[in-house]
Amino acid sequence: ELASEVEADCIQWNTLEEEASLMHHVMSQLKRYQDDRANHSGQKWKLPPCGQPISLFGGDNQARTVIRATDDIIFRVYCADHTYCTLRLPVNASAETIKLSAADKLKLRHSELVLAEVKSTGERVTFRDTDLGIPTSLSLNGRIFVSPRDHLDALTCLTEQENATEGLEVDLELFSTKELAYHMTLFDWDLFWCVHEDSWKQEQFLPSGKTGQGGREKMGSQLSGDKRVDCREYELIYHTFGRHHFGQVTANLDVFLRRFNEIQFWVVTELCLTTSLSKRVQILRKMIKLAAYCKEYQNLNAFFAIVMGLSNVAVSRLSLTWEKLPSKFRKTYTEFEALIDPSRNHRAYRISVGKLQPPVVPFMPLLLKGLMEISIIIVLSQLIVAKFPRSQLCLKVVFYGKKELLATSTNQHCETYMTFTHEGNKTCIDGLINFEKMHMLAQTMRTIRYCRSRHLVLEPPSPKSEGDVRAYISCLRINDNQRMLTSLSQKLEPRRS
Repeated sequence: ELASEVEADCIQWNTLEEEASLMHHVMSQLKRYQDDRANHSGQKWKLPPCGQPISLFGGDNQARTVIRATDDIIFRVYCADHTYCTLRLPVNASAETIKLSAADKLKLRHSELVLAEVKSTGERVTFRDTDLGIPTSLSLNGRIFVSPRDHLDALTCLTEQENATEGLEVDLELFSTKELAYHMTLFDWDLFWCVHEDSWKQEQFLPSGKTGQGGREKMGSQLSGDKRVDCREYELIYHTFGRHHFGQVTANLDVFLRRFNEIQFWVVTELCLTTSLSKRVQILRKMIKLAAYCKEYQNLNAFFAIVMGLSNVAVSRLSLTWEKLPSKFRKTYTEFEALIDPSRNHRAYRISVGKLQPPVVPFMPLLLKGLMEISIIIVLSQLIVAKFPRSQLCLKVVFYGKKELLATSTNQHCETYMTFTHEGNKTCIDGLINFEKMHMLAQTMRTIRYCRSRHLVLEPPSPKSEGDVRAYISCLRINDNQRMLTSLSQKLEPRRS
């Protein structure tokens, strides 16, 4: 309606040409986005026994598709005797829905059933009936089990969980290190880009010629915050506060966080499964070079994962391997260790990343740590929102982080329905909202936006085996059982007496 009025005024008064052009651009991009949403609605995903969710019938295999709450996902649910059924449910199906569907297929009585994840270590994690997005939130090599509550102790991990996942087993020396880093960065960037997709608005609302930071700020002043930001897309918020409180899923964030652990344990697995000492030294060199290239490409998530993998006790104890590593690589690795030093709240990393220009794939666990430090557990029903509108106002400020003032809470019963927790930093002080915490939260969100405020454009290396490298990067061989990895390491280099 506004676009029509501006266009009419432009024709009648022969003015507002720039504004009319801007509105036409906004509307065309909005139409493009809506068409894209319609074309990609109803995606189907398959969760293999290991690895990343695979998009079925996705069309273009080069581009990562966003996982939406209404998409279907195919996965397995196991019993204590390791029999299983295969389910196809929406990504946002609750744990209770999964539990009841599995019980029907496996011929189990519904009473006193519980849904749980069994990790490769044998650890059992039970899910609440209200939990959402279960298949995409599993740990590496984790499996979903359904069992009577009093038989949880009978759940054991599957035989294949005790071994490395069924990734592609290839000779790493056949691949160029730079090519590995290049395709790893592209893959990780796609995962990062899919996390809360409000980014389409930031990018596509920019007219041609306004791709720089100045143009972005100008557009930011022309569009209201609510137009550019959709609270429903904030997966980081849902992850921090608890997705079940909002009825939203964080599938894309779950997959991206899983990627960090994949790379970390892939490094450890490759080294611990290499029996030849000389070959192990070559792989160690390659991993250090890979970390250097990832740092050069500003893929800090993969950089941290690789260096932390090399710091794993199963790798760091391989003294014979490290002794044969050239001093140049040992020095480089020492510099990398200093960069990931967690002392003084990761000061070395924060100084380094503060000098970077976008695009950047950030070290996501550190950003989440900042969010968890200001975590707020909110229990709020629609009835209470309607009854206490001031509470609704405060919540909007929390999510958008736009108000730089203290909002007075006139409702003395607000704390009965909303529980805020943060050690040493109260949310409500003398009836006022502590917006310092809200600013901290908003700053994390701004960091995410800044990191991807420009599209990733990298100069591709000479494509020697592009298809093979891309396939390998997306299906890594992983063993996340620390006990098994340490045992393999001790067999390679027994402890010296």
